[in-house]
Amino acid sequence: YGQPPPYQRSIRDSIKKDPNIYPKLKSDKNYESWIASVQAFANLHGTMNVLDANYKPDTIWDVQAFEDQQAFMCSIAITKISTPTGKTYLRNHPGDAQKVFQLLHHELRQSLKAEYSADDLRQKLESADLSTWTGTYASFIEQWDQNVHTYDELTANKGADTGIVPLTDGEKKRMLKCALKSSAAMNKLTTDENVQKAFGHGNWSYSIYHNLVMTTAIED
Repeated sequence: YGQPPPYQRSIRDSIKKDPNIYPKLKSDKNYESWIASVQAFANLHGTMNVLDANYKPDTIWDVQAFEDQQAFMCSIAITKISTPTGKTYLRNHPGDAQKVFQLLHHELRQSLKAEYSADDLRQKLESADLSTWTGTYASFIEQWDQNVHTYDELTANKGADTGIVPLTDGEKKRMLKCALKSSAAMNKLTTDENVQKAFGHGNWSYSIYHNLVMTTAIED
């Protein structure tokens, strides 16, 4: 087939792919953090197409490039996925990392297992406590935001009959206020809101409260 176009050849050849930096998936409950790391490294290594279930190569060069990507991500899947479900997919689809990642994603993000994971995540949000956090206030809020975003993603397409539904802004605000109750600086925001209400203003929206919290956390 000859050589691929120069721009494709330089991109593929210039990336050093180190499989050792990829984390291992040892438990279904760790899928969210695991796949986030895998996606970050795959993007760095130019292998994100393997993680896209809808990707199909068009040209000869795309096919060749995708075969290389598949080979590398297969090695990642084989050495890094150690859950029973993951191993089953690997046995059933040898050499097809794209299919393995697709099935694993569906199993853990859209199946009943995802609901259990979402339930665990909601409990984590309910019990979050700044006083037990060893990092900065800002890093606590960033972790909170990540957990909320993940929970919303997991529950976006669930029906009310499952009991697993997205958080309302009111619930997010209540949970966040509860998580920050040990901080005098954060409690002052609640006092400020009450003063505003006394002057006839309404409650702050979650968005407004969150922005003020983050500003306070950065300044504190």
